[in-house]
Amino acid sequence: RFIWKNDNFDYRYDGIVYAASASLGFAALENVLYLLSFGTDISLGRALFSIPGHTTFGVFMGLYLSRAKEAMCSDKTFRMKRLKLKALLVPTIIHGIYDFLLDDSLQENYFYLFIVFVIIIDIIAFKNFFILLPSYYIKYNKFIANEKVRLLILTFVLVYCSF
Repeated sequence: RFIWKNDNFDYRYDGIVYAASASLGFAALENVLYLLSFGTDISLGRALFSIPGHTTFGVFMGLYLSRAKEAMCSDKTFRMKRLKLKALLVPTIIHGIYDFLLDDSLQENYFYLFIVFVIIIDIIAFKNFFILLPSYYIKYNKFIANEKVRLLILTFVLVYCSF
């Protein structure tokens, strides 16, 4: 609620920034809990897969949140509620599939399916991310070019290059 009502949530890509930041915080907490439960043997796998994966989940959440905010500003209440629900459901489903494909009890063949799945969701995330560019100012329904767009692109590319 804090972010939703915040006056600074006024650009389409702000939802992505806020959701990706929250997802990275969640990934950090999840990684600590996994390390405490299973030891340091899993730390490399968590570093390689967890952080970029959660960033991608956050991108999906942010896309739907931004679209919901835009619908709210256009007085489209039903659309806003539907998009807010998608902002919760889509990343949750993607995360569930992601975790299922990484389950140790499954056969090794699922790892190849996991790689294909990651490539597909990353392509979809990038495609939808760049649809938001150039920057779109939600409140006044107009396009605005600014430095925040360049900074966001740089941040997004750096996170994925680290993978």
